[in-house]
Amino acid sequence: MKRITCWVLKIAVVVSALFLVLRVVSVFLTENEARYTADKPYSLSVENSNSLGYRIGVSLIRPILEARIDQYIKDQGLEDYFKSLTLKLPPKVSFSFNDVQEGQGSSVVCGQMVTAMVVQSSASDHEKIGTLSQTELADRVKNSVLHLNFQLGTHEVPALNQGMIGMRADGSRVVTLNNGGDALSYYVNLTSIDSSEPSASALERFMVFDKVRTDYDYKEPITVSRCGDKVSVVYNVRDASGNVLYENLKAKFTVGARQVPIALDLAAVDLQSDSMRSVIVPPELLAGLSMDADFDNSTIKILELWMDSDPEENT
Repeated sequence: MKRITCWVLKIAVVVSALFLVLRVVSVFLTENEARYTADKPYSLSVENSNSLGYRIGVSLIRPILEARIDQYIKDQGLEDYFKSLTLKLPPKVSFSFNDVQEGQGSSVVCGQMVTAMVVQSSASDHEKIGTLSQTELADRVKNSVLHLNFQLGTHEVPALNQGMIGMRADGSRVVTLNNGGDALSYYVNLTSIDSSEPSASALERFMVFDKVRTDYDYKEPITVSRCGDKVSVVYNVRDASGNVLYENLKAKFTVGARQVPIALDLAAVDLQSDSMRSVIVPPELLAGLSMDADFDNSTIKILELWMDSDPEENT
């Protein structure tokens, strides 16, 4: 009887130890899954599964496959080629959003004054706001009286400056920061758009065209100027026939802060460092673009801009 009891205790200890090991392995896999694709010019698509055995198998086989692929790339002399391709990729967006209610009227753009209610939630909350129904959301925020008035591009949470673009009055949206771990979500209800400019009519005729810069060397990763970012640009102003009026002017500013003429401010939103941008600017948005007395503000102008490669030279 004592021998049986001893064996039972040993089995219990072994089983407990096994469960502990599996738990540690599970946590390790969860925290380290992202590292396999770090600094790789490719990614291996693996079907998601909650099975611990499946995930252990993937963790064992995946490094072997990646080692073979890495060796093939090296043997074929493709390392520099893939590195150049990687540098040509734009940076990943640091947030995602999901519209809860569309709203009405014109869409908000970077630099406009807005009044909004913002509710922050952690992704680990039991009531994660991104998964709540409209009724549950209303119940959660009904007692909130916090309505913020700010200029889009100046909010302390950078993702909200860019993530609120396109919202309409009385609309609501959930903006989630894609920073891994316990990511934050923000429920935003746009109460009103408080700026009359730019008008919806002017924005419809504000046309943006991008092309790849022939002088960009791709030695550094591509950057993108988002609403609220500090940016340095070089720009030209042309008339409707393409004749140069002003050339190689420089400006350093915060996108959306209206520190420069509104046409230049709007044109800098989502500008990539490897792009040359041409913008057709309607007369309503020409204010401040020139202080010359003979500058014609009654006809459209063409604004060309690109990121400055020597921003320290800006004055």
